[in-house]
Amino acid sequence: MAENGSGYVREVAHRVFAAELKESNLQSKEGQDEQYPKQYLITPTGAKCNRIFIVGTLIEKEDVGTDSEFWRGHIVDPTGTFYVTPGSTIQKQCRYSQKQCLLSSLQSSGSQRSLRRKKGMSLHR
Repeated sequence: MAENGSGYVREVAHRVFAAELKESNLQSKEGQDEQYPKQYLITPTGAKCNRIFIVGTLIEKEDVGTDSEFWRGHIVDPTGTFYVTPGSTIQKQCRYSQKQCLLSSLQSSGSQRSLRRKKGMSLHR
């Protein structure tokens, strides 16, 4: 875990592949009494992930913001597709996403939010 100077400790991001994320169907919450309990995804390999690290190729991007820029992208690796949306609080990441060319190789880490879609698992940051 990494501390950012304010006493907040950030979880280590675990490297996952798209197929592994898609096949993950167990979730866990810790700190139920806290205002924001930590949510974990349990992968088929047994990794307990609050944050994940992905690597792949950007194949599609779209500005879905109404009042400001808010980007959504599809990143593929050899096993499948990640659906990524940088959070609205990560403005630097959003500006970087806008500048990326399609078919660029990317790596990203962030909190996972598992939302089932017909095409597979979504990752929201």
